[in-house]
Amino acid sequence: MDCHLGPHFEIPAGSILVVRLITTAIFITIIDRFLCPMWQKLTHKSRTSLQEIGLGHVLNIPSMIISALVELKWLKIAHAHHLQGQLGSIVHMLALSLIPQLVVLGIGEAFQFQRQVALYYQEFPTTLKSIATSIRLAQ
Repeated sequence: MDCHLGPHFEIPAGSILVVRLITTAIFITIIDRFLCPMWQKLTHKSRTSLQEIGLGHVLNIPSMIISALVELKWLKIAHAHHLQGQLGSIVHMLALSLIPQLVVLGIGEAFQFQRQVALYYQEFPTTLKSIATSIRLAQ
C-alpha cells in the first residue's frame, strides 16, 4: 500500500497499528467516565464483565466487515493494474484506508480488555492468576 502523506512524509508500515492503541486508550476513558455511569443512571443496573466482553466481541464483527471491504478494493486495484503475483509491487491505495477498521477494533478492545483481565484474575485459581493476566496481555 501507499504509505505516503503528501510528497515528503511517509508513515512507517508498522506504526499504522498505533491507531488501534490510541483508540483503545481514548475509549477506555470514555466508557469508564461517561458510558458506564450513564448506563447505570438509565437502567439502575451495572453491566457484568461478561456483557462488556461480549459487546467487545460483537464490535469485532463490523471491524472484520470493514476489513473485508478494504481488501476487496485493494484486490480490485491490484487486478486492474495487473499487479497480482508480483512481489514488491505497491498497490496505489492509501494506507489510511486501514484506519476505520482499526478504530472499530480499538473500540471493541476498549470494551473487553479491562473486563477480561479482571475476569481472569477473579475466576482463575490463585496459582494461575499471573499467568492468566499475562496471556491476555500477550494477545
